[in-house]
Amino acid sequence: MITTAATRTVPPNISQSQLWEGLKIKARNPIGFIGAFKESTVISEHENGLVRRAVTTTGTIMTEDITFVEPTWVHFKAREDIHEVYNIISTDEQGRLLLTYSFNRTEPGVQPGSEEERELTKNWVKIAGGGVEQSIKKVEELIKEGKL
Repeated sequence: MITTAATRTVPPNISQSQLWEGLKIKARNPIGFIGAFKESTVISEHENGLVRRAVTTTGTIMTEDITFVEPTWVHFKAREDIHEVYNIISTDEQGRLLLTYSFNRTEPGVQPGSEEERELTKNWVKIAGGGVEQSIKKVEELIKEGKL
């Protein structure tokens, strides 16, 4: 199991409510927020979330149950048991807004504690950080376009 997290400071021009709305948009369609997906379709919606079918850039097809816990986190759970992801909004001790992406990911055939697992973990730390950074940029873009 690969378990990683990355946190970035959110620029002061983005409010918590704008960031939250951005994460909800990302849950519906992650394209533009993170580079791992090439297709996403909402299958159903419920009071606290939705179910989406997503296709990654590598061709993996998954169905994700997504839960919103307003105003602080979004939980993504792949039904295929490939991964579980949290997008968490918090603040630091100075009151600056933070965004964290945390991943738990199964890599079939990778032995726990192996060098391969350590290398994959390093890679996923970079992926998590890049995803947070790209998501923040996308929220800024949506704000400039007047969509948030």
